[in-house]
Amino acid sequence: MTQQNFVQYMQMMEERQRVTLEQQNRFFQELLQQNRVERHENQGVTLADFQNTKPISFAYAPEPMDAEDWLMDTSKAQYCWLQRPGEGIYLGRVQKKFRESNVPESIVELKRREFESLEQKDNAILTYVREFSKLSRYAVEEVNTEDKKKKRFLRGLSPQFKVQLRMMRATEFQELVDAAITLEDDFKQLQEEKRKKAKYEPKSMKELEDIPVVNEFQDVFPKELPGMPPDREIEFTIDLIPGTTPIAKAPYKMGPKELKELKEQLDDLEQKGFIQESISPWGSPVIFVDKRDGGRMCGDYRNLNNVTIKNKYPLPRIQDLFDQVRGAGVFSKIDLRSGYHQIKIKKEDVPKTAFVSRYGHHEYLVVPFGLTNAPAIFMNLMNKIFMPCLDKFVIVFIDDILIYSKDKAEHAEHLRIVLQTLREHQLYAKFSKCEFWLDQVEFLGHVISKDGIAVNPSKVASVLDWEAPKNVKEIRGFLGMAGEVH
Repeated sequence: MTQQNFVQYMQMMEERQRVTLEQQNRFFQELLQQNRVERHENQGVTLADFQNTKPISFAYAPEPMDAEDWLMDTSKAQYCWLQRPGEGIYLGRVQKKFRESNVPESIVELKRREFESLEQKDNAILTYVREFSKLSRYAVEEVNTEDKKKKRFLRGLSPQFKVQLRMMRATEFQELVDAAITLEDDFKQLQEEKRKKAKYEPKSMKELEDIPVVNEFQDVFPKELPGMPPDREIEFTIDLIPGTTPIAKAPYKMGPKELKELKEQLDDLEQKGFIQESISPWGSPVIFVDKRDGGRMCGDYRNLNNVTIKNKYPLPRIQDLFDQVRGAGVFSKIDLRSGYHQIKIKKEDVPKTAFVSRYGHHEYLVVPFGLTNAPAIFMNLMNKIFMPCLDKFVIVFIDDILIYSKDKAEHAEHLRIVLQTLREHQLYAKFSKCEFWLDQVEFLGHVISKDGIAVNPSKVASVLDWEAPKNVKEIRGFLGMAGEVH
């Protein structure tokens, strides 16, 4: 705003205040004049007498209810003085004219409609609470009980908060508001944790478009799996030890953050068609497994795994995989997106995948994480698909694919073959976890380059710095890490 515009604005505000004060004086002069007509001369009241009470001034109110508040406060302050014994002063007439000027019915109706359509949307809950409190005064009949007020407040909340707050069954409106603010704070903390892991989030599609050969296969790198996988040559089966009966366990207790994340992941899986509601006699609890890009919901299938006949398909030794890589100088690495979810469960075995949680009883239609035979079945599928390329320019380990070539010209051909194979079989990769056209690549805990293969130094440091294991779980973790380095 320029200095000239500011001066004009201040002059306009001063003029508006002057006019409003004149209107106020005229209102009270009319009040006193009407009162004099109906009183004895010795009981008269002058404007000066009234002004000696120092009434609250009214200049301008942006909200109709602000003007109404001023009128009520002024009426209360002056009522005792204006109400003389044995006779009533005609304050109502002035109030009526004041409301006609400053609290028009048409504006009140608009505010009432605004309250009826009020929603939180992307606003903070505190902002929503302020708007709710301000606008609810124009629709008193909708919030004249605690239950009505709570229901209307919940109706306008964002879905991410609404479900959990309904389950809390708050008895008072203020209790509901406090719970909503606390829940939002927990959500913000969770978002902040995810933001700190932003380096693991998917890269932009523009970067994908700039990568030679890869830019011809953008459909292989969707942001999310497009839906149910097609029927494949291999179907996942769960063969049980003879005599096994269904096993069901109670769900594990979870905190507010985990419950929120669980609800989001369940909704996502259901929308994609990966899970459905279940009436199976089986039921495993669910847990969260930490991943670099966030927590992943998994069924705790330990009891089911104990009675499952193990698949004998061999997983290759990591060291054996690298025998073919020597002499290569250009590398690309592809990581499939939620690999197990890209294989269907055999229809008869779907009930065995049933899991229970706070939000109900569900079962998987695709292979879930946590089943004992999942790695072997997926490895079998990948080997069948890439059989013509194995030991030539491709290494496959479960859902990780390494492409290696002597030079860039050869690598372009190899990369195109692999991506075309993924496209034909409707297998999808996670672009943010893929790397292309490298002269050195980290794969399965090793660093591979034209100079040879070496253990990743960070893995060695992890083993050297590992604290002495104190229990079976820690021993297993140490052996797993040491196995990668060996």
